[in-house]
Amino acid sequence: MKTDFTMDMTQMRLIAATSLRWTARAMSILLLIYLFLSFVTDFPGFLHGFETRGGDIDIGMLLMAAGLIGAWFRGGIGAFVIFVGYLLEMIGSRHILVNWVFALIPLAGMMFLAATHLDKGKLNTLRF
Repeated sequence: MKTDFTMDMTQMRLIAATSLRWTARAMSILLLIYLFLSFVTDFPGFLHGFETRGGDIDIGMLLMAAGLIGAWFRGGIGAFVIFVGYLLEMIGSRHILVNWVFALIPLAGMMFLAATHLDKGKLNTLRF
């Protein structure tokens, strides 16, 4: 008796989308904890209450946090909000990276976006 472990493309897309989504969700929890701690604590290595040069950075941070939460429910919209918040962050600080952790926020957004597209069948394969 021979067992065949082949999967069709729909099953592979579903597995890839689920893996991406849960990895992005785990990242979003850790990033939200980091953002919260950097706002309320003076621990070295955090952002010390979001030291700002204007309101753009605060709005960008809030949009990124809202996008990380919203992407749990609507992946594409949450990813868009994350990218807009990151863009405002870059414009406000005049730096691409304020902190190395902020490079992970758009990465989580890209993972949510890829999972959404895989669910809808718009991406046939993931190629890295």
